[in-house]
Amino acid sequence: MPTPTLFTAVVVATNINPSIFSQVWLTKTGVFSESDFQAESVLSPFAVNVVTPSLAQMAIPQNLQVIFPPGDEKNNREALLQQTIGRIVAELPHTPFQAVGFNMGWVLQPQDPGEIDKLERIFFLSKSNPLSGEFEETNCHFGCYLSKDFEIGRLKLDIKPVTLLDQSQALQLAFNFHLDLKEEDKAKQIVRFLGKWNAAYKMAKDLANILGKGWSK
Repeated sequence: MPTPTLFTAVVVATNINPSIFSQVWLTKTGVFSESDFQAESVLSPFAVNVVTPSLAQMAIPQNLQVIFPPGDEKNNREALLQQTIGRIVAELPHTPFQAVGFNMGWVLQPQDPGEIDKLERIFFLSKSNPLSGEFEETNCHFGCYLSKDFEIGRLKLDIKPVTLLDQSQALQLAFNFHLDLKEEDKAKQIVRFLGKWNAAYKMAKDLANILGKGWSK
C-alpha cells in the first residue's frame, strides 16, 4: 500500500509581498478565523507561515504555498485550497502570478526487501535499452520520468529508489501537476486549477497503486 509523504499546492509569482498577509488581513478576508492560528505560526514582513490544525500556509516573495499533513485525508483539501489560496488570489488579482501546481508524493516499500533491485530492473530498464549492458552489476539502481497532459495542465511523474530513515529501501513517486498561466484572468485560472485537486489526487494515488500492486506492503 502506498505511504503518503507530500501534499502541497503552490502558486509561483515574480513578487509576492508577504507583509500583506497579516493576521488581521487574513481573518478579515475570511482566509482563516482567529481560532485557526496555532502557536507555531510566524508572520513577518519577509515571510509568513500560518499553521492551522488542517494545513500550513507559507508566503515568500517567490511563491504562495499550502502544505497538508501527509496522513490526513479526512479534510476536504480541495475546499481548503479554495478558501485559502483561492480567496487570496481573488483579493490580489494584480499580483504577477506565473504558474500554479500540486505536488503529491508516495513511497512504495517491497514486502521482500531483497527484491527491490530486481523490481527496479524489471520496471525501469528494458533489455532493448542500448545502455542496459552497461548497468548489469547488482549495485545499480533505476528510476524513470513520465509526463502527460492532465485536465487543464500537465502531469510530471518522477520515480526513483530511496533509502528511508529506517534504512529500508523503497521507490519514491513524486507527482507534479502544473499549469503555466496565461496573461489574462490569472486569478480565475488559478481558482479553476485548484478545483482539480481531487481529480489529481485520484489519478496520482491510482497510479501509485497500479505500480505497487502485488509486491509492495
